[in-house]
Amino acid sequence: MSTKKSKFDSETSSQDLIDYAKDHKSCQTVLKNGDTAIITRNYGHLVSDKIYHLLIDGQKIAEARLYGVYSLDLAQTKGAAHVSRMEVEPEFQRLGVATALYDLIQSDLARVNAVLEPSDTISLSEDATAFWTNRLRITPQEYHSNKHIKMIDEAMALRKPKSIFQRLFGR
Repeated sequence: MSTKKSKFDSETSSQDLIDYAKDHKSCQTVLKNGDTAIITRNYGHLVSDKIYHLLIDGQKIAEARLYGVYSLDLAQTKGAAHVSRMEVEPEFQRLGVATALYDLIQSDLARVNAVLEPSDTISLSEDATAFWTNRLRITPQEYHSNKHIKMIDEAMALRKPKSIFQRLFGR
């Protein structure tokens, strides 16, 4: 297994995540109600094979499917991934289950300098929107809007000036 990189590298990130998950199949966490839970990682080589389960007393309470962690996906999104499906058993909602899963996923992605972000805002449920707003301190819509503005600004900065005036004075 390689060590943490100083910047995002789409060529090795996906394999590094798979290798890390194989070496660290599970970890323990404590929920808001004091229950101790185990989170398991299951990373295979197919898109649907990046799965996290949260278990209490051996019973599956929640499942998160991570999307966008192949080298091609991460290259296209510049190191951003999202959870394509999160399910928490109703009696365990509002106890920090989703937060525990997202925290671990975010930590795993940080190992390869990738980030976890909300999926597109069209597919987010009302609960998911509230969750991400609390987590980000801005709405998912604002997050994606800011991200697109930043991408446009970066693209504009790469544009070459057209006139001698622009080259001399940067306007």
